[in-house]
Amino acid sequence: MNIVFVSSEVFPFSKTGGLADVSAGLPKALKELGETIKIFTPYYKCCEKYNPQFIENSKITIAIGDNFVDVYLYIAKLPNSDVDVYFVDNKQYFFREHLYGVGNDDYQDNFSRFVLFQRAVLEYCKFLDFIPDVMHTNDWQTALIPVYLKTIYKDVFNKTKSVFTIHNMAYQGLFWVWDMKLTGLPFSLFNWRELEYYGKLNLMKGALVFADMITTVSPTYAREILSENFAYGLQTVLEEYRYKLRGIVNGVDYNEWSPETDKLIPYRYSKFNLEGKHQNKRVLCERCNFNYDDLPLFAFIGRLVEQKGIKFITETIDALMSKNLRIVILGTGDKGIENHLKYLESRYYDKLRVFILFNNELAHLIEAGADLYLMPSLFEPCGLNQLYSLKYGTIPIVRRTGGLADTVNNAVYDSIMRGVGTGFVFNDIDNGQFLEKIDRALETYWNKELWYKLIDNAMSQDWSWSASARKYLEIYRAL
Repeated sequence: MNIVFVSSEVFPFSKTGGLADVSAGLPKALKELGETIKIFTPYYKCCEKYNPQFIENSKITIAIGDNFVDVYLYIAKLPNSDVDVYFVDNKQYFFREHLYGVGNDDYQDNFSRFVLFQRAVLEYCKFLDFIPDVMHTNDWQTALIPVYLKTIYKDVFNKTKSVFTIHNMAYQGLFWVWDMKLTGLPFSLFNWRELEYYGKLNLMKGALVFADMITTVSPTYAREILSENFAYGLQTVLEEYRYKLRGIVNGVDYNEWSPETDKLIPYRYSKFNLEGKHQNKRVLCERCNFNYDDLPLFAFIGRLVEQKGIKFITETIDALMSKNLRIVILGTGDKGIENHLKYLESRYYDKLRVFILFNNELAHLIEAGADLYLMPSLFEPCGLNQLYSLKYGTIPIVRRTGGLADTVNNAVYDSIMRGVGTGFVFNDIDNGQFLEKIDRALETYWNKELWYKLIDNAMSQDWSWSASARKYLEIYRAL
């Protein structure tokens, strides 16, 4: 089967979140299953250091409204694979320090940037003489491709089916109505059944209507987005097309995330010998300027935004700091949250460390060195850090939502001893429930026999991409 995978970010070339990891892990797994797959992504400035090779005679001119824009094509191999990654290049549109904007401010021309990218992908498929059986697109930045395939490109791609994956319903690609003229699509598509949404152009809505199959990144999230609280205004559209909606949990690339082979951590280890984990904790404590002792070390890694449930930490900080524990936080995001966390660090410097940055090496060290992982998300389509944590024997504390509900089993004495319990799960957006799970985790931590059994349960889980890739293949073949 010939597959084209289209994403606005692909690890390690570009990354702002989990989409990049999925866009590397899933194609790699599909290739290993014997499929033919090509990835398309923009050529951002951060891609340059990987030295992709220019493809001769690849200049194509694309109309974006009244403007004619030249694009070029580069190619590289996805690391540790035989997967070709094609980079769509236009210096004015893509060659920038950031992918989507600076801080919380999106680039003003994001609509035209990603229209150009999507048109270029379709044109380069023709250029490469590679008309795929399936074109798999992801999030609003690629959401017009299913629309193009059924409209102005239908003659060329008449046998190509489309799969659209929702990674986060909160980001739908809402734009000004008159941006329609930049797409090359007929204005008649701007109507309440197809691309229009309360007077605006909604790119994700277009994908929901026109894609042959819609997937999202966990079964629970697939159910959640049918409700008003999670659909962000598109619940009636999703309900109409629920017959083509499926939820598949993201996998983990264990070539990148495994304590047995991880090149970014000082000491490697396995569930059969945890000495390396203890040594990584010592190194992490040194990095945090903490005393190295048996006090449990909690971690949080991620975007510092409301969605990630950071308020559970900030609102209960006095209670948390009164307990025998330490916390390390790594991430960037909302400036107000960043500043508040740095203030809290100054108040509790002996027990709280906050790193306001993106640092992949430090993220790996934290996963390897921490004892417990905090992921109390208000919503979480899939989540990846809880899967990394399970593999590293860093026990997750999560709220029962989205992919967290599908991947972490609540740990009580009986479930731990039966090999089922893998973490601590609370249900509601409630500080009291959160603190109860903290206390339960601490009780378990000090019961070393029970604690090491829990670690063994967690590290025995298999969330590799192979199983998820097979589920995607089933969907592709059914189209």
